[in-house]
Amino acid sequence: MGKENSITLNDRERQLLALKEYVTSLAGNNPNGKIEFVGVNVEGTGADKTRHRLLKAHALPLLAATTVDEVVAAANSVQTSLNSLDIYQDVMLSIDSPCPGQLTALINLPSAKRFLAQTGTSFGNGEGSGYIRCTAKNHFGLGEIFTVDTSVGTRTKSATLFQASAPLAGVLPLRWRAELLAYGAEKSVDWASHREQVRGATIRITSPKHTFGLDYVLRSLYASKVRPSATVRSQAGHATKYSAFYNWNYDSRNNAFLPTSGALVKVCNEVAAGDYPYLKTCVDFVRGFRISEKISMSISGRCGGLVPLNGQSHISDRFFLGGPLDVRGFRISRLGRNDEGDAVGGDAVMAGGLSLYAPVPRVSSPNLRLHAFINGGSVRPYGQGVLQTFSNMLSTPPSIATGFGLLYAHPAARFELNLTFPLTSHAGEQSHKGLQFGVGLSFL
Repeated sequence: MGKENSITLNDRERQLLALKEYVTSLAGNNPNGKIEFVGVNVEGTGADKTRHRLLKAHALPLLAATTVDEVVAAANSVQTSLNSLDIYQDVMLSIDSPCPGQLTALINLPSAKRFLAQTGTSFGNGEGSGYIRCTAKNHFGLGEIFTVDTSVGTRTKSATLFQASAPLAGVLPLRWRAELLAYGAEKSVDWASHREQVRGATIRITSPKHTFGLDYVLRSLYASKVRPSATVRSQAGHATKYSAFYNWNYDSRNNAFLPTSGALVKVCNEVAAGDYPYLKTCVDFVRGFRISEKISMSISGRCGGLVPLNGQSHISDRFFLGGPLDVRGFRISRLGRNDEGDAVGGDAVMAGGLSLYAPVPRVSSPNLRLHAFINGGSVRPYGQGVLQTFSNMLSTPPSIATGFGLLYAHPAARFELNLTFPLTSHAGEQSHKGLQFGVGLSFL
């Protein structure tokens, strides 16, 4: 369904309640009575261009429903899964009854644009970029989508992505997709005095909660100053990586950028081989709370570890902290070790934050909020085993900052302008006292 605000969710709940009342009336006002679907018809320009096998797989939940509650759940599931294909403009589903106890469904599938070219600018995750994107949808009737995307940005100097995806309905449960990606990019890593070129390919299977995949990437590091740090010098040149990964995602927030209820949990796991083999896992969470009618709060955290299997990790695989999107009050990626002026990240990370949100006086917009926060974190190199590494991290005070400012939750991104006050830091880390601006899709 995507991330919706609380008003939209309430509208959807009212629609489902109305549907339940309507289906109950069709069942002779007996909510526990048995119901049988005798037909599901599909119409619209999108139906004509989609293969019957795919449509049948998505309609099966309706045919299996035998009670009022099952019908309502199936109707919601079918509409959601068909909309998630992203090849139809707006899926409409209606239910009728030719005789008591029997139902028919009509699904209208207007086709979305089958070819789309877009240009624009985007801001997020600490940089701005301009892009050109071409998308082709459902030309073979399998629900497939082909995308070619090229962009230039302030930090990612150039990037090109080709992506092909198709639903696996009939093979795996609904909303699972197979995806193939080929990509190349060049980015400037200012905090570690180098630029990096990456070229790679990924094959993965995804669902709303799970992602399984294999990845190959060739990375090339080039020093961007005359005397780079020993870390950059030792890893300059080419390095290959082959990896298998599994990601799990749970999201019940009522709003992705300003949650007042629900939680987000992301778990990322990766096993890599190549020049710098490793095991890696990371957990992120966010929990939203409503304190009163006008004031809300969120808590967030991150914990992760990387175990290098040949004694040393690659700088591009490590964890970094600092900046307006995670630990505010510090410069981007400037927490943790410092090697001759270069921030080199770490193999273990722990971070957390607490934010309070309140309305701006005399401003009616629900998306503009006063924001106060306290956050902190630590990044450390791998020590003598995982337990010893995290034990050393817990025994050392984290770097902490607090502050306040304004937050705007735009539908496309979250904007923050904060006045930050670092409270504690460690040698070599670069704190930031004063105004700090951030734009992104996810914040700690």
